[in-house]
Amino acid sequence: MNTVQPLPLRVRPASNEPGYALLNRLALRHEANSAADLIEQIVGVGYKWFTEVQRGQGLEQLARLAGVPAADIFRSTMRFDKGSIFMGDTLLADRFMVNSIRYGRVCPFCLVEDMDYRGGPDVCRPTRRAIWDIAPIVSCPKHNAVLISACDSCHQPVGKAWLDPRRCPEGHLLQATGEIVTSGAGEQYLLSRLECGAAIGGEFLDRLPVLTAARAMIGLGRARMHGRDWESVDASPAELSTALSLGLEVLSDWPKGVFNLLDDLRRDAGKGRPGPNRLYGKSLMRWLQYGAGTMLKPLHDIVLQHYAQSGTRTRHSLLDQKNIGWISLRTLAEELQIDRERLRSVADDMQMALHLDEGPPKLSPEAAHYMRVLFSDVVRGRKAAAERLGISFLQLSHLFKHDLVSPIWRNSIYYDGPTLDKLVLQCLEKSSRRPLNKEGLTPLPEVSYLTKRSLPTLLAAIKAGHLAVAGINEAAPGLRSVLIRIEDVRPVVPRLPGLRGTSVAESLGVFVGPQAAQLRLGISAGVLLRITQKGILRAFPWNGTRAYRNQDLNALLNVCRSDAVVIQSPQPDALSLVEIVKRTRRAWEHVIEALRTQEIVPIGLFSDRFGLDAICISIDSVMRLPALPQYRRKSSKL
Repeated sequence: MNTVQPLPLRVRPASNEPGYALLNRLALRHEANSAADLIEQIVGVGYKWFTEVQRGQGLEQLARLAGVPAADIFRSTMRFDKGSIFMGDTLLADRFMVNSIRYGRVCPFCLVEDMDYRGGPDVCRPTRRAIWDIAPIVSCPKHNAVLISACDSCHQPVGKAWLDPRRCPEGHLLQATGEIVTSGAGEQYLLSRLECGAAIGGEFLDRLPVLTAARAMIGLGRARMHGRDWESVDASPAELSTALSLGLEVLSDWPKGVFNLLDDLRRDAGKGRPGPNRLYGKSLMRWLQYGAGTMLKPLHDIVLQHYAQSGTRTRHSLLDQKNIGWISLRTLAEELQIDRERLRSVADDMQMALHLDEGPPKLSPEAAHYMRVLFSDVVRGRKAAAERLGISFLQLSHLFKHDLVSPIWRNSIYYDGPTLDKLVLQCLEKSSRRPLNKEGLTPLPEVSYLTKRSLPTLLAAIKAGHLAVAGINEAAPGLRSVLIRIEDVRPVVPRLPGLRGTSVAESLGVFVGPQAAQLRLGISAGVLLRITQKGILRAFPWNGTRAYRNQDLNALLNVCRSDAVVIQSPQPDALSLVEIVKRTRRAWEHVIEALRTQEIVPIGLFSDRFGLDAICISIDSVMRLPALPQYRRKSSKL
């Protein structure tokens, strides 16, 4: 956007640095606590801009802020566009892969060297490398050290939002694992394609996207290492590096290398006329039918050709060309990083057809693509949903009870990210202002606590136009970006027991129930019952309970309130109205009547309290009122 202006302080550009890492260094240079705090000071970008930069969007604005060429950032930032993944002009994957988004790893040795050799302030020297975000590259090509994916002390996964890549948010310094894995020919091939687009892997590999080629190399490389049952062997970083190199060796000699591998697997099949599962092993066949091998149609043809030369004839879905491209739930669950049974329940809830005739349950390519899109911006867990909305667990439960927030499917803990954002945008649409001075403005979740009104009630009041949005804090998450003036909060009413189906907005200004009346007046249930019995407030019968009119509550508050200045701290000779009634043992009806006749004049209002509890009264002015009779407590002694 043209409104984005360069920042006053710069950082030295680094080669192979992704855009989000550059933004983090800019935040450190300007002494911000997070990238979000820096974004708050930038005019022309939204509060979700950091997430957009992580996905390769908004790079032109970032280049203008940092004062670096946009082409440099473009070449080293992973971009997600229409279901495909790019880095610069290099196609990484032509199919959406969720685990590529969440990857965050570092090499501690590179970060130490940055402190020694890079210029500029110390805090801005360590920088990330784009190749660390490529999942198949498991070690640093310079130091042969395994890339760290989590803090060894607190086990937090390395996040892209960490300002200092050397330390976790708890302050622990990331330590190297000590495992040395020399980058083999397979990783060097991937690096050459990423850095300069060199094509040295043969006619088959060079036509594939980089991440797809890596999956093909790992699959056939593990078959070369472990034989027929390689699926049951855990893949360590050292093994993955070796598998990449062996897979490159097999696939670079296309198709002869694949034929030789299939010959080696067939030697251990035994005598007789076995089918493909017994001939080549279940691991390879499952990988071709339901795993990453489903994207490799030429490899299917090679396997079918080799099987036809064996002279064996048996029934197999791969031979009949049925369900090619169908993906097993297990493979898809591993790719999306969710539980397999939970994925099965999602498929059942959405009435997706599962192929169950042969092998494990599997989904069609269309259904699998829909699952990838569905989980591309999924919020996992109630904690993550509450953090995205900027609210507490209790407030999230209130939204859930009022059907304002619900999981993607029943009895789950997964929430749709755009749906949560839509709830926030409905509030932000009510205000087009971005205040320069935020004094006196309070985030919406805090307004709910301070005014003792439920969050669904406030949201309904905003949507109905009864409560104005005073401003927007674009750097704050979720509903905390909605700013409200507490004094603008009008009497809002939750849904009454007898008004089922009536929205909160439709019941504004009519009646409130006992609990809402307590919150409005800032008193307990016993005090509300007493002033009702004494005739101070009039209660109306309503479906087995009591209801109070808003105008009666307002009249009571107007009688007791004062035009005096707001009191920030307690006074030595004054108490709130609620406290003074308790301590001086004066009757509520006597105190309120004295306020009506102005026999007692309030000193002022406490700024941190609400309702009658906010009214400050002098102790001496109340002592001349009649006290309640003293009740002697019965002795417990015999």
